[in-house]
Amino acid sequence: MKLREALAGTGQVFTFTLRQFLRNRANNITLAIMVLAVLASMPVLTYVQGGEAQTEDLPGAAVTHVALDNQTDLPLSAAALAQDSYWRGVTLTDGPAAGADAVATVTATDGEYHITLTGEAGEEDMDYLRWCVVSLVEEARIAAAGVTNQQLDVLWSDYTVVLPGLTDEAPLPEDVYIESDDDFMDGFWVQYGYAIAVMMLCLMSASYVIRAVIEEKGSKLIELLLLSVEPLALLMGKIFAAMVYVLGLLALMIAGWAGSLVITATIFSSGSVKNIIDAIRSVLPAVQTDPAHLLLYAVVLVVSLLLGYLTMSFIGGLSGACCTSMEEAGSASSTVTLITMVGYLAACVVSAIPGSGVAHFSALCPVLSMFCAPVQYVQGNVGLWVLLVSWVIQAALVAGLAWLSARVYADLIIYRGSRVKWKQLFSMARSRKEAAR
Repeated sequence: MKLREALAGTGQVFTFTLRQFLRNRANNITLAIMVLAVLASMPVLTYVQGGEAQTEDLPGAAVTHVALDNQTDLPLSAAALAQDSYWRGVTLTDGPAAGADAVATVTATDGEYHITLTGEAGEEDMDYLRWCVVSLVEEARIAAAGVTNQQLDVLWSDYTVVLPGLTDEAPLPEDVYIESDDDFMDGFWVQYGYAIAVMMLCLMSASYVIRAVIEEKGSKLIELLLLSVEPLALLMGKIFAAMVYVLGLLALMIAGWAGSLVITATIFSSGSVKNIIDAIRSVLPAVQTDPAHLLLYAVVLVVSLLLGYLTMSFIGGLSGACCTSMEEAGSASSTVTLITMVGYLAACVVSAIPGSGVAHFSALCPVLSMFCAPVQYVQGNVGLWVLLVSWVIQAALVAGLAWLSARVYADLIIYRGSRVKWKQLFSMARSRKEAAR
């Protein structure tokens, strides 16, 4: 049978199923509760934390007047110290000042610069003033020499060392390079957040597919429906309807979260919202890249989520078809839950283990890849060709599940009796194949 014939009627099934999702009273009540919970989340969290943005108690100078006496040809000014919050509220003047609490005098002798501190300020203020003036002198010397920021970036840029016998394609072992704690934690949180998003998408969508399939089995119209619509089209219509419904639900959650931030900014200080957004941006380096990379990452995200969704939805649809009543929906969902949780937990472990071998394995392993492949690619741990091979493997798995569904779904949908095991599904598929011959 051609694919076009097998999918004939998918649109009608999609429309009918989506309409049923939208009309379901339990779905609407759950949706309303979730939106209200999201709207209240940020204001409640901010209230629990004190109702104000958490700010650091920055130290300040104990003096009231600081002077900078520049006796060199460098363009130094005490006003530059005002950029440091340590000197907030302090009067800053240029030249010698008899009434100043602290005076920093800068002189030059034979090309050497000297900084002399005088005054009655405390040791802490004097020490901090010394470092601030040293920084001003260094910046002025660099500017006077005509060195640009681009040249400084080149001067202080990173470099690699290649040992004898090694080439660019065979760099030093990875354990020679030590990643900073901040970079490691950013990578961990990106992987963790993406794994949670995939887990939610798989569990929510599969649950809707399972329930739709079981409810359909209880309908007496299903036998008539099978006469006009192919089994694969029946299942695909439900899968697409669940996908649209769940994506719409997630979009409402995101909109609710944005509304929650607006409510928080209205009730509390705007710094509360700024802290939340800064925390998110700190672990999402992709949002700080150029538009071309953002577009590429968006495509990678959409394709990866679609393949993962189709994989778990087919498994959920087959699991639901193996049941004969809503009482067995829990056991049908357990299959999807088990596979999803294994992939989620494995993804969290992978994010804590550095190494190209682990990155490539997590990107190519069929179930694990939908949790890890896009993140590993965005972080530069695997190349584009690895990501494409990962998609091919996932697409092959989806095609295999679609083939299995086309073989056994018609028999499962009219089956009445004890729950069918997965081992029996393959026996049914083989029997159908032999009968077709």
